[in-house]
Formats: sequence, C-alpha cells, structure tokens
Amino acid sequence: MKASPPHPMPRPFRIDRIVLGACLAVAIQTIAHGHNFAFGLSTIEHNERTGSLEIIHRLFLHDLEPALVTLTGRAIDAGSPGSFEAVLRQYVEDRFAMRIDGGPIKAHWLGAEVDGDILWIYQELPDPPAIASLSITNELLHDVRPEQLNQVNVKIGRTHLTLEFTQNSGWKSVDIDS
Repeated sequence: MKASPPHPMPRPFRIDRIVLGACLAVAIQTIAHGHNFAFGLSTIEHNERTGSLEIIHRLFLHDLEPALVTLTGRAIDAGSPGSFEAVLRQYVEDRFAMRIDGGPIKAHWLGAEVDGDILWIYQELPDPPAIASLSITNELLHDVRPEQLNQVNVKIGRTHLTLEFTQNSGWKSVDIDS
C-alpha cells in the first residue's frame, strides 16, 4: 500500500485575510473612482472623398467638466447645448492648435456630442493646402489634470503615426508623406 503524501502546511489564516482585504480595497477604490487614468484621444485624418482634414477629439466628460468650471467660474451643464457648446468651443480652440508648413490654421468647429460618459468633439479643415509638414499642440485638460496624456493619431496620405502630449509638451511636428 502506498503512503499518502504529507499534507502541505496550511498558511496562517491571518495572511489570507490580509491578502483578500487588500484585493477588495483595490477593487472598491477602482469602482468608486471610475477610471484612474487621464487620457484623451484625437484623430486628424484626411477624408479623400471630401478633401477635408477631419479632427475628432474623444474625452471623458467628467474630466472636462472641472476644466470648464475653472474657465467660467460656474458649473456648465452638458445638457444645455447652447452655453455648454460655446464654452467648450472656446476651451478647445485655446488648447488645441495646428500649423501647416509653419503657418497657423484654424479648424472650423462642427460641434460636439455626449455619448454616455464620453464627449466627442468635431472640427474640420475644408480644402487644406498641400501639406508637407503638420505641427500640433494639444493641451486639453492639462490645466486641471497635470497627469493628462493626450494622444493624437495622424492619418494623412501614407503618414500614419501617433503623437503623445503630456503637460508642457509644446508643439510637435510631423513630415507628411503624401
């Protein structure tokens, strides 16, 4: 008859409770605070059908609201399209800019929409000149969230790349390969 292997020594119950408690605390903190990262995504893409440069920004609405309060000194309700969009437009135009071949350009404001906790912002540059170089600065939310990371995807011609902007990144330039 074969002898059964010795039973492993059980870990103290106290350590199991500490590990379980720590896991629960992390889970509760994550749920209570929503997302714990400060991230924005913008895309600049050439639309071959219309010939325009389309700019789309995606931000978390609850990250943006404190920035608009700081700007205006009062709460702005995203459900109030007129005043919200006017303040939002000014905020975006003051913190996101582009230059084509060194010359400043101003994108046309198309609008914004809320989709759950995401805010989509639309801009366009109709019929841009031929682009050899595109410079971008993106300071969205850096004034209220110093840890904010903004990624900008550029898709123009054969140029497809991502730029990352943290606080005080300044301008970044991309050579465009048509």
